[in-house]
Amino acid sequence: VTKSAAATYTMYGIGVYDQAFVSPVGFIATADNGTTQTLTSAMVVGGRTTYHVTTGGTTPSLTLPLATAIDTALPDIRAGQSYILRVINTNSGTATVVTNTGWTTSGTLTIATNTWREFLIVCVATQAGTYTITSVGTGTTS
Repeated sequence: VTKSAAATYTMYGIGVYDQAFVSPVGFIATADNGTTQTLTSAMVVGGRTTYHVTTGGTTPSLTLPLATAIDTALPDIRAGQSYILRVINTNSGTATVVTNTGWTTSGTLTIATNTWREFLIVCVATQAGTYTITSVGTGTTS
């Protein structure tokens, strides 16, 4: 913003962000029922930090959605952009995140009961169905 005269201001845009990617700071995604299943993009996409809860099962395997489904959910995501996915496990046993087509995994993919694990999701190539998921932290629930 610059002032060009008394009570006259000019505003210049320095960046453009699409609403489809720059979303709420935190978002509680669709929960699952604790069974072994393939997650949908609605379960792992929604905010700069997305929270997913798995509840009601024993030791579920949670298969990531196809990476192309993430492209569809985030049509304006670009290579290098990222978000945090926190998976909260309230099941009676350990949950395991399982890879799917288009994903490269790194770090621990298991989540003990009554804990959470955060993952950094990074778009590798724009609308090419390629993402990385890296474990970046864990903690307990109360």
